[in-house]
Amino acid sequence: MVDTPIRVCLVSPDEPKARALAEEYRSIHVVFLQSPGLPYKVANRVRNLWNRKKRSRVSTYYAKALVEIKKAGPFDVVVIEGGPCDAMAPYEDYRGDALMYHLHYDPTMPFHSTGYSRVIAVSDYMANSWRRNCLDPVTDVRVAHNGIDISKFQRGFTEDDRKAIRARFGFAPDDFVALYCGRIIDSLVDALRELNGDSRRLESMSQAALLHSRKFTEESFYREFVEKIGE
Repeated sequence: MVDTPIRVCLVSPDEPKARALAEEYRSIHVVFLQSPGLPYKVANRVRNLWNRKKRSRVSTYYAKALVEIKKAGPFDVVVIEGGPCDAMAPYEDYRGDALMYHLHYDPTMPFHSTGYSRVIAVSDYMANSWRRNCLDPVTDVRVAHNGIDISKFQRGFTEDDRKAIRARFGFAPDDFVALYCGRIIDSLVDALRELNGDSRRLESMSQAALLHSRKFTEESFYREFVEKIGE
């Protein structure tokens, strides 16, 4: 018996790091969301005017991506990297039985989501947040944790290195320091409150996170957490 490889297509935002990773994983076909030309925009505008149902409307970015998917397909699985949490009808029509959503944000407000055969969350926290806030709890939600290159955390430090790093960030030799890498979420705010740390330093850390957030991230969302941490 010969195992037939599963053909997977990933729809991803067009970013340099994403393109670099796509080169490493050639077994997965990646379609990047790119700015479409005028013909796509006009055709999609007409199509969206014709389709009055909200789920049938697709942005020009996703409309162009779907054309590329159909040209390169067929695929056994199509994964939407972020994007609309409610599956777009044209994508559902193409691969509804194996259309998956990769969840890597915290859905904090009630929302509708239908059409995905599975949601893949990067953490239990986000998976539970999806289950709690989704008004259509019919989608199978699974967790696949993000991979970590542990070699980045295996570097040895001398005592002099430790002192220099602490001095650089204004920590005393005996200060308790908690490191965190990731999005600012409610559980982090609660943990920082329990630590009863220096609010000025916590706010400084949060402002740094705010400055390094992506340009399309809601800044007000982060500022709300900054204010909570600084209380």
